[in-house]
Amino acid sequence: MQLVKKIFIKGFIKPETGLRVGGSKETIEIGGVDLSVIKLPNGLPYIPGSSIKGKMRCLLERSMFDLEPVKKYWEEENQREKEKKGLKDKLKKVNDQEKQQIEKQLKDLHDKSREAKDNLEKLGWKRLQNIIIHTCPDPNCPICLIFGRPAEAGVNQPTRLFVRDAHLIVGEKELEKIKNEIGFSLDIELFEKVYPDLSKMRVYTEIKTENVIDRLTSAANPRKIERVPAGVVFEFELIYNVFDGDDEKLFEEIVLKGLRLLEDDYIGGMGSRGYGKIKFIKLYKAEANTIDYTKPIKLKFEEFLLRNSYADN
Repeated sequence: MQLVKKIFIKGFIKPETGLRVGGSKETIEIGGVDLSVIKLPNGLPYIPGSSIKGKMRCLLERSMFDLEPVKKYWEEENQREKEKKGLKDKLKKVNDQEKQQIEKQLKDLHDKSREAKDNLEKLGWKRLQNIIIHTCPDPNCPICLIFGRPAEAGVNQPTRLFVRDAHLIVGEKELEKIKNEIGFSLDIELFEKVYPDLSKMRVYTEIKTENVIDRLTSAANPRKIERVPAGVVFEFELIYNVFDGDDEKLFEEIVLKGLRLLEDDYIGGMGSRGYGKIKFIKLYKAEANTIDYTKPIKLKFEEFLLRNSYADN
């Protein structure tokens, strides 16, 4: 197996609604936000490449595979967990003879859980704590081939797709740097033009207050949520490695399909409440054969549309 080519996609992510990719809350502040966004050490929010790649994989798996075995597994496993809890509570109140019977019932339930998990893996689904992802030993599986699989899957293949962290564009210098790399003039609105007041204060997020309403008393339970406002622009880059023998059509059929699905879904949290709608704008593509790396090269990027029906941005 030999690496023969790299395909580069560069461009921009523009949130069309408020975006919240969660960060950690390391301090407790009076009047502080309840849910913060992930930021760089300099305080600028960014979109982790893992969030973009992970959501692409999730949407592609939903669109390509039958989820009925996963649904059935969770229904049966949740029922087993309820039975286990009931038996464990009962253990505290019984004599030794009854205790042995209950322990045997618990063992049977644990064995059934293990067997169900093994059967699920045979169908190409792996449970990781409280989530289930697709991963299989089939060397020709397009999802595993492109996005990677855990080492214990038993198939040694390099991951094809790499997605960089998406950094916020906050000034003319960043825009000029990208322009020099791609070789195109980029007609996009900068954060400073969209949010001049926030930019002046070097604040790149907004605080949105939301309420949970008590269904009986109508009492409100407000909470403060930090999010990146709509209209800002993030730099975006992915790299796709092509090895000898690879079918390059997979790039079109899987990777670009994943980007389109992501546009029609959401990224980050709270998508069902309007957060996280994004659009990929000004996308540029370049290719480089590995033999070209023996000397300094300048990639030749060409603009392309993710969809044919895009209006002017």
